[in-house]
Amino acid sequence: MIAMTFLNPKSLFIRFILILFIPLLLIQVSLGYIFFERHTQTIVDTLSDAIAGDVEFVIQWYEKNPDNFQELSRLSSKNLSLNIDINPNQNLEKLGRRKRSFLYQHLGDALDKKLSKPYFLTMNFEDITIFIQIEDQKVLKITTLRKRLFSKTTPIVLIWTGVSALLLFAVAVLFIRSQIRPIKSLSMAADYVGKGDFSYPLKQEGALEIRRLTKTFDEMRQRIASSLQEKTDMLAGVSHDLKTLLTRFLLQVSLLKDEQAKLSLKHDVKKMDTILTHFLDYAKSTMPEPSQWIQMDKFMAKVFMNDHSVQMTIASVSAWIKPITLERCIINLVMNAKRYGNNIWMNIECHDHHIMITIDDDGPGIPDDELVHVLKPFYRLDESRNLDSGGTGLGLSIVKAGVALHGGSIQLSRSIKGGLRVTIDIPATPIMVNDQ
Repeated sequence: MIAMTFLNPKSLFIRFILILFIPLLLIQVSLGYIFFERHTQTIVDTLSDAIAGDVEFVIQWYEKNPDNFQELSRLSSKNLSLNIDINPNQNLEKLGRRKRSFLYQHLGDALDKKLSKPYFLTMNFEDITIFIQIEDQKVLKITTLRKRLFSKTTPIVLIWTGVSALLLFAVAVLFIRSQIRPIKSLSMAADYVGKGDFSYPLKQEGALEIRRLTKTFDEMRQRIASSLQEKTDMLAGVSHDLKTLLTRFLLQVSLLKDEQAKLSLKHDVKKMDTILTHFLDYAKSTMPEPSQWIQMDKFMAKVFMNDHSVQMTIASVSAWIKPITLERCIINLVMNAKRYGNNIWMNIECHDHHIMITIDDDGPGIPDDELVHVLKPFYRLDESRNLDSGGTGLGLSIVKAGVALHGGSIQLSRSIKGGLRVTIDIPATPIMVNDQ
């Protein structure tokens, strides 16, 4: 499960890194293995044969000229880099190799092929020492440097290939980041558009396909903003014209002599005016508005400056919100609670970078099976929320649209106070797109 998560990450940046890194790693491992197995073994075999040949040459020289050992020692040190010595009155206690490691294996095999005398091979970090039983009670000790058996090309090649791979990887990461950046910017712009904010700066950069996508998205964003503005202007114009007609109609009604008809017509005009006002508010709730940092306690104190009917508990936290939209949402909820309840409680706190707004009332509440439906536009509960009581079925829809512009959610439930509880959850900070 962990391996699948590692090989299939969520981030596009990490996926590109894995697409680059895994083949690069496999190439490096394969290259290192092949180079070590083939090149290094060939060189070590060649060097081992050379050392074994030099040792056999010294043995044969000594057997032919046993009395000229000093000259043999001088020439061996000068020409063969071998230091030799004779240990009289001694026999080898051990034969073969002290270990069976890589270098012991190769040099031991070469000595087995070249030498006709018993020997014992040992090494340390600097020297190679070979003891040869050339006669009874006489051991020839030959010492040479260990670096004669080891080629420097192996670590140099591995180090340079590793360093070059790291440099290539670093350059590729920088290039990938530059290609991912416009995608992140496009994602941020899309998130802002989804919240009704069309002001996010969007540059056309990156690959040709991404530039085309950015240009297409920007044109779409401008068309949406223009369409929303035209819709709002149209609704505002229609609302203004209708309100003007209603005002004239109300003046004509006031001239009627029939008081009962006059009251009935005034009541209908008032309901029509309320419907127009709420409908315009609903249209405005989808309009873009720039966000800004707001101190929630000061903001709410300003909204309910002269209204002490709401019992508020507000944490002193800052939030990235659209003030006009949020104010419209809160006022709608409070007016709704006042219409059906006697007491209102509001609580605002911050949890995990989210603002939680809770509004409770002690009214009749809403049946559980109707909680989902009342958020739909123009949906009304006839038993308790009809036009005569001022409801148009748009109040909660306006709140839902405003909360959606903040990237948040709204939930209705039964309050512990007996009425309706409205819980709003909105991000306290701007949503950022990560690389991981």
